[in-house]
Amino acid sequence: MKTSYKPSKLPAIAAQVRKEHPTSSEIRNYQLDNGFLDEVRQWAKLPKEDVDGEAITIPIRKVRLLANYVPANSLHLPLLNLTRILFLRANEEIARSLFILWQDFFENQDLCYLLYRIVQDKAELVKKIVSNTKLENTTMLQWFPSKNIPYAVGRECMRWQKSDRIRFSDRLMTLGIMPSTRLGQRCIQEYLTFCDRTGYLEISDRDMLPTLKKYSPDSIKLFLKNILTELKVEDFQRYYQCGTYLRNTYTSDAGTLKYKNFFSGFTPEQELKYHRWLNYILIRESFSKNSNDERLQFWSQYVPYSTDAYRVSASECLVIEFEMYSIIEFTTKTMGPLYIYRKDIFEKFVKKYLKRMNNTELRHSLYNELLQYATERIIHHDNWQYKTSRYLMAHSIIS
Repeated sequence: MKTSYKPSKLPAIAAQVRKEHPTSSEIRNYQLDNGFLDEVRQWAKLPKEDVDGEAITIPIRKVRLLANYVPANSLHLPLLNLTRILFLRANEEIARSLFILWQDFFENQDLCYLLYRIVQDKAELVKKIVSNTKLENTTMLQWFPSKNIPYAVGRECMRWQKSDRIRFSDRLMTLGIMPSTRLGQRCIQEYLTFCDRTGYLEISDRDMLPTLKKYSPDSIKLFLKNILTELKVEDFQRYYQCGTYLRNTYTSDAGTLKYKNFFSGFTPEQELKYHRWLNYILIRESFSKNSNDERLQFWSQYVPYSTDAYRVSASECLVIEFEMYSIIEFTTKTMGPLYIYRKDIFEKFVKKYLKRMNNTELRHSLYNELLQYATERIIHHDNWQYKTSRYLMAHSIIS
């Protein structure tokens, strides 16, 4: 998320935004004394039919005080009458104050509905409030009813200035959202649920993991839906720790019931990318956590073509599956040749031996009894990678 580039006009725009849209701590601090709070209690208890008439008689000074009270609602009063009064009496100052305070109290649904009504019915007034930002009335009408306002705001931020890699906090200010507010902070915390590919690639595996550990299950799903859309399959090699955490904590392995339930609502393309992300992780776990392991380096580059990968602990082997072929690699230090089979032949004649035999027995059987089923057997001698790549390409296993 760091960048050395900063648009030349941004400081001036930020200063103007701060002037037009002060933070909640900079809004004039009206004193809400006990006498006024008693009046608020009375307004909250009014019969519905009396509210409009009462609203007309309240001095504008007290309406300003009411605008300061409603967002926090410290007395936990029903807000229907109070928001109706504010709607009827809203002017530019009151609407601006409500919008700024909303950024610290965006979870107040009555406040959200009030602002929605103001934007909907007093559009010209609202346009003055946001005139020095890129925020539009139509956008606010989508924000206020949203079940996840930080996500909605963050997504809107990502629509702007895609060609300029400016800080996300600066993007918030272009929409009139102050980064120091609770909403601004939540948007920054939820950044990984809506950022673009460039944003992800600016964050390391190690730096991303602590953020994911703070996310709720709903945020994890939003994160996965987004990252599985934005990144290319080969990008996921960068995120071994994050992928391992997600697998162990939320999804389990591909094919399990937990996995299927988790990915309900995901597109087939998103699920396939995640499956291949797990394949990267499994290959790394199978051979070595040392990135210099030649088998790890070789097979990782072909994960984008794979359909599945799984280990068989009994025989200490790894099976990497492609659309028409299955490949056996041994994960032990002593290794052993790799074997390539047509998938149908592997499933019918070879697969059953993997769980029945230990490592030594399986290697013996693959060579002495089952070699007839293999389309290729390649020993890990010098240049084995070149020979294997030529074979994979010649048989259209990879393109």
